[in-house]
Formats: sequence, structure tokens, C-alpha cells
Amino acid sequence: VATANSVGMYVAEYIYDSSNWNDIYVLDSKDNYSVKIYGACCSATFNNMQIDGEYGSGVTPLWIAQDGSTSTKTQGVNFVNLTVVKPGATKPLIKITDTTHTMALNFSNTYSETSNADTTAALYTISGARAVNFSGTNFHANVASSTATAITVDNSYNTMLTVNGLTMGPGSGTFTYPSTS
Repeated sequence: VATANSVGMYVAEYIYDSSNWNDIYVLDSKDNYSVKIYGACCSATFNNMQIDGEYGSGVTPLWIAQDGSTSTKTQGVNFVNLTVVKPGATKPLIKITDTTHTMALNFSNTYSETSNADTTAALYTISGARAVNFSGTNFHANVASSTATAITVDNSYNTMLTVNGLTMGPGSGTFTYPSTS
């Protein structure tokens, strides 16, 4: 997938409450974001979604955004059996941004593989979200001696972060400090 708007797959505002998006596969190494989800709300669920950035230069595989509009809230969204792999060097696997502090996200059974070149970029970044819950999150290193942080939360808001069941294991590479606090 290669598009003119720098996003491979764009899930835009006003998807139905409680809608289910099933069995989606996105392979995109050309755009800044392989998938951007914006304005999904109210128990929308993405089941069995696979996103592969193919180590593309400048690629963040998944961006979940809320930009300040109260009519296009991204909140109460669920990701079940999500696979997000192979970001570009210096980019996260998942980027979450929220300027209104209304976003609430749930991730259950998430599998991720790191960049094959970058040893330091945070794997998941969170900025401004109200609440993010991770349950059953597995990271595999694709670069030797990675010191990458699993999840970072900036100080723009007092995000409630819950992590239950975090695994950082070797893939074709290793983590130097698998888990630190």
C-alpha cells in the first residue's frame, strides 16, 4: 500500500459504536504511518489485526490519534489479538496521541517485533491519553542488545496506564534490559 496522504490505511471518524473490524492485514513500508485510527469510539473493536511496517524508513506501523475535536473522539476502543511489527529506525511500533485527554484504549494479546536497526527507540509511545490498558503484551527483539523501553508515557497528562502480562523476549536479537522501572 502506498498513498498520497502518508497513511496506508486510514480508519476515520464516525465509525459505528460497538462495530467490529475483523481479520485486517496491512503491509506498508512507504508511508509515515501504516495505519491511522482517528475518531473510533464506544466499544469499537479491532480483532485479529496485523500491521507490518517492513522496516520502512520513517514508518510508524500504528498511530491512534485524537486531535482536540470533541465530535471525533477516539475512546473506548479495543484491540484484540493485535500484531504490530517492523517499524522504521527511530520510530515506535504504536504511537498514541491525545490533545483532549479523553482517549481510553484496551489492548489484549498484543505481539510486536522491534526494528532491525534501532536499539533505543521506545516501542510504544503514549502522549496525553486518559487511560491505556495492556494485557498480554509480547515483544520480540529483532536487533542485538536492544535497550528500547517497552512503553513510554509523556507528562502532558496523568495517563492511567495498566500493564498486565508483559514479555520481552529474544527474536533474532535480544533485549539488554528486558524490563526496568
